[in-house]
Amino acid sequence: MPEGHQTAVFLSYASEENEIVRSFFEGLSQFNPLLNIDIFFDREVIHAGERLTDKIKDGLRRSEYLIIFLFGTMKPSHSWTGLEVGFYEALMEEDIRLNGSTKRQIIPIFLKELPALFAERKGINLDIDPGDIALPIDQFFERCNAPTGQARQLSTTFRELFNDIASLAESRINDDDTSAQARRKADENTAKRLKIVEESIVPNIMTTVYHSLRKRITERRIEQYFMEFEFPYDVKDGEIIRDEARLLPYGEALEVFGLPGVTGAVSWKRFKDLVQQRTPSTALEILAAVERCVISAISPNEKLDNEQIFRSPKDGRINRMIITRQYTYYDGRVTLHMYIIDLLDLGFAIDENTETILTYISISLKFRSLFLKWGATYSVQEFETISRDRTETVHFIRKFMQQLAIIEEESRIFSLDELQKIKIYSGKLSGKILGENMRLWEERCQALRDASAAMLNLNVEAEFSERAEQWRQAQESFVELTEVLNREFGLRAIKQLSKSFRPMRDGNGD
Repeated sequence: MPEGHQTAVFLSYASEENEIVRSFFEGLSQFNPLLNIDIFFDREVIHAGERLTDKIKDGLRRSEYLIIFLFGTMKPSHSWTGLEVGFYEALMEEDIRLNGSTKRQIIPIFLKELPALFAERKGINLDIDPGDIALPIDQFFERCNAPTGQARQLSTTFRELFNDIASLAESRINDDDTSAQARRKADENTAKRLKIVEESIVPNIMTTVYHSLRKRITERRIEQYFMEFEFPYDVKDGEIIRDEARLLPYGEALEVFGLPGVTGAVSWKRFKDLVQQRTPSTALEILAAVERCVISAISPNEKLDNEQIFRSPKDGRINRMIITRQYTYYDGRVTLHMYIIDLLDLGFAIDENTETILTYISISLKFRSLFLKWGATYSVQEFETISRDRTETVHFIRKFMQQLAIIEEESRIFSLDELQKIKIYSGKLSGKILGENMRLWEERCQALRDASAAMLNLNVEAEFSERAEQWRQAQESFVELTEVLNREFGLRAIKQLSKSFRPMRDGNGD
């Protein structure tokens, strides 16, 4: 806890929230030097050469307020927020053990929905809708100051937070001197402080919130599932997931793995057994994806792999696993937050034919950039550079087939492989030619799947070169055909799209 009369505040956030958090830091700083509030804002107090973890823990030990900014940002890597929360909660537990209570407070500031981890804590809900941000700034201020509803009293909520912190600091400064003169001085300072909060601090914060959120892409509404991974043991680098690790699903999260009706926490061993029993055809794919994603998250020396995908037994759709947060505790325990999201969330506010053509062109260009361009990520040329290394070869083939599965799934969702849709983006093409093209496509894809399975199931090292050559031939044959089809159908689709831009006559296209 802070020494003497000083009141300390720790600001915890993801780097994406830097603008808003800086406005809080600057707001609290306006109370100084009068109130001498100790504010931990990493960009101001951590300097080159200092040990980051030690500095953060020292700041947390001193602080009575841990203010956490939780705006739902999906981070490409773990922030320090998890470590900070876990460490601070341990400090609170230690206070209670030694003193029977704690003066420390955790105050989450969140957008719309408080994460499950903080469900029992009272926080500040910004609850700002896209419609609010779309307003001119003066109207935005009016709505946030309106007298009805929590969301419309946001300015009041911020005023209360800053005044609470300042009041605590003032009470400590004034404790030693109870004279009439000191009380008058304290009253004058309080009046100044209230004016600063009302006229400067809160308007500046509201302005920053407005501009920061306005710059962001509005969140797309996609179906997603959430669960926690708990490791009730000291996790070692590169360690496999032990059987006693637990999965805590929220809502119907386990359904996406083909486990309807399974509720509550399940051990990793139980989860594996259930997946293998109920969905044997997809069990290997699902478990491998989960393991890769989770192990990369708990291993400090590995890069976080949020690119793992699997086909859900629930509905056959492609899903992606994302680790968004990691909480590490004193004793080495770790909790991960995992989201499982539908990888595909597409749609256009245009007529159906144009939507079909644009969708095909988009997928066609993606296919070209991944597989067909010279030196592309999954091109024949790229495979030849790594084909002598078994580990690299297996990784290449697995990622190749994953990307191909995603593109096939996109095509299936938009029915681009159905004859009616093919005619929309290809124009006049005989059914015989279409049928032959589809037959050849499926034939080459099956050859790829066979070559992939042969390589991924390889047990005899001596057969590696033979299997690699089998894959290379299948890939070359696949690319040779798809290069022709991609170019032919792509050009036809562009020609069909051009019809959407013909001059309009009497409100109708000609």
